[in-house]
Amino acid sequence: MLPPFEICRDHLERYKQKLEEIPRWRYYENEWGNFQEYKQGLETGGHSILDDQHVAETAEHLKKFLDAFGACRPGEVVEKEKLELKLRKIGHHYENIQCITLGEGRIYTVRESLRAAYAALYGVSTLDSDGDAKSLVVPKSKALMAIWGQTPGFDKRVRYSFYDWRHHAGQQPLIHVRKWGPHAWRYSSEEFADMVEQLDQWVLKWPGINGGKAFSSLDPKRPVGRIIDIIYWSHKDQHPGFSLHSEADRRNTLKTTTR
Repeated sequence: MLPPFEICRDHLERYKQKLEEIPRWRYYENEWGNFQEYKQGLETGGHSILDDQHVAETAEHLKKFLDAFGACRPGEVVEKEKLELKLRKIGHHYENIQCITLGEGRIYTVRESLRAAYAALYGVSTLDSDGDAKSLVVPKSKALMAIWGQTPGFDKRVRYSFYDWRHHAGQQPLIHVRKWGPHAWRYSSEEFADMVEQLDQWVLKWPGINGGKAFSSLDPKRPVGRIIDIIYWSHKDQHPGFSLHSEADRRNTLKTTTR
């Protein structure tokens, strides 16, 4: 279950305040905005960012976005040409999921396309492997967050918040999310599809316990996946007493990695 309206609203407001205070956060937000401006400019004009005419340019924009967000640290984003090839593989899957929004209860109808798109993005990071096995979630989930907008980025801070945050009595972690162990940041395409499908149900049920408000009304200018990403990513900063992990790990996370 997602947090109630008041908590979500407060987290988003605090995030906006932090943008004024922390240059690094503004840099992330600016790169997000640049990619979304590019995407919306094409798609409101009836094009697709992954059609033959635009996929090479999209690869260039996406590489810049992933680099800015450190999505592949401690590795790197693959060369633009390799990224373009991967984007070409997911073009027809993107057509299937493009008009699906979290909270409609329809993720199950495009599950295979979502799973296949995630699998096709294996190898976006130089440290990732190809093939349908457990592999680094962040490069693929952040790529889909930018392209599609209906999944959070699932970096370390977000995953730990999904695992630890108890904002409702009896709150359970998001399915498959792992905090420790050799596969804490590695997920198969089936696991990823399960997580997004569960989030779809959480968003669908959210209005029923929040006075009928739509979850997207929290920030109508952002896609639902990005709203969730901001709320869970910024949770630690808004609750200093909330410990995601050890102090040493926390310092290391902020300096070096988003895994």
